[in-house]
Amino acid sequence: MKVGDKIRIIYMDGEPQYEGKKGTVTHIDDAGQIHGTWGGCALIPGVDEYEVIDYTGAKLTAATIGTYLFLYVLIDIIEAIFGVII
Repeated sequence: MKVGDKIRIIYMDGEPQYEGKKGTVTHIDDAGQIHGTWGGCALIPGVDEYEVIDYTGAKLTAATIGTYLFLYVLIDIIEAIFGVII
């Protein structure tokens, strides 16, 4: 676990309203408690349950951008040849 990690709270002891909340770790204090953007309570490792996630969606890599560009050009060609708008 490190600052910047995205997490989802599975269980927080005594704080059921936090279950399912997602956030980003902002700091870890000297006691090892994990603080973040999910609210005012800190997570306590070994007591609370959480998972590191990536809920930001798909990352645009060069391969992904290239695929989208290829499809865009292909659609443009099909529209020009067949006179239809896709």
